[in-house]
Amino acid sequence: MLLDAACSKILMGIGGFVLDFVFLALGLSFYLCKKVPTGSQEDVEHPSQGSSQHGSPGPRSPGVCPKG
Repeated sequence: MLLDAACSKILMGIGGFVLDFVFLALGLSFYLCKKVPTGSQEDVEHPSQGSSQHGSPGPRSPGVCPKG
């Protein structure tokens, strides 16, 4: 049988691991949500339009994840 101090340390370690896993899953889901293109025509720069702002990202709606 484990002592109370050892049992407390084990439970704290397990709790920390679970909390880290939750934040990892949330961060990865937000990262992948932002990375997937939405498919809207505003985000796609057409070569025939010749934009003067090369390298600047198109307008995006913040915090919206594409569904499907």
